Amino acid sequence: SKGGDGLQKIDSKAIEGSCPELLSKLLESSQKGRIDEDVCRELSLKLQDVYEIKRLGDICRRAGLQGLAINTYNRALSLCRDPILRPVLQNNLGQALVHQGDLAKAAFYYQKSADCFAREGDHIGLAHVLGNLGSAYRRSGEWNKAIEHCYRSLKTFEEKGDDLGIAQMTGSLGRIYADIGEKELAARYFERSLTDFQRLGDKRSAAWVLDRLGRIAGQRMDWDKALSYFNSSLSLFEEKGESQSQGIVLSN
Repeated sequence: SKGGDGLQKIDSKAIEGSCPELLSKLLESSQKGRIDEDVCRELSLKLQDVYEIKRLGDICRRAGLQGLAINTYNRALSLCRDPILRPVLQNNLGQALVHQGDLAKAAFYYQKSADCFAREGDHIGLAHVLGNLGSAYRRSGEWNKAIEHCYRSLKTFEEKGDDLGIAQMTGSLGRIYADIGEKELAARYFERSLTDFQRLGDKRSAAWVLDRLGRIAGQRMDWDKALSYFNSSLSLFEEKGESQSQGIVLSN
């Protein structure tokens, strides 16, 4: 279920920690394919362990309960004394704020998170947050800032040899350049991203990039290439059983 991934492997009778009855209820609701919002709300007020509160925030965010996730992360931040956990909470709070459409506040928390990761010398953590900042700026149409942060993220991933991070950031840069009409540059970044995702065996991401390349080929009126990209994308989504994503490709 959405948001319940981390709960599925837990035996409800073996739950320990604070609020075991409420946690057991949350687990049972997730196993029925939904997350109980009332139980989450009660837990967000009653849990005392900052790591449990953080996990609850993650569950709420993945289940689409962004307002509750934001409140839960804020409570975790008010209790947090762990310098390694703090930037993770700030980053996750930023993600929930993006989903709520509050891009300015999301950018504020992403920047705080990036500063923390930089101070701690966590380069991979920093690269992920820079990518998230780039994405937030893309959504708000601040193209120069979006390119700057995604490029910094890409360079950091390259320095650390993080192949998945590199593939994600070349895809993000492709998306920004596509949004501003720089088709040639967008296609170059997407092609690099596609090669990396295929090498990593990440079919879902490869399908997304193929769809983007199909759109660019369509805009150039290169119909054969567009059709080839869309068909390849459809096949991969089909293989992953993602009918919703197939619908996105079919609507192009």
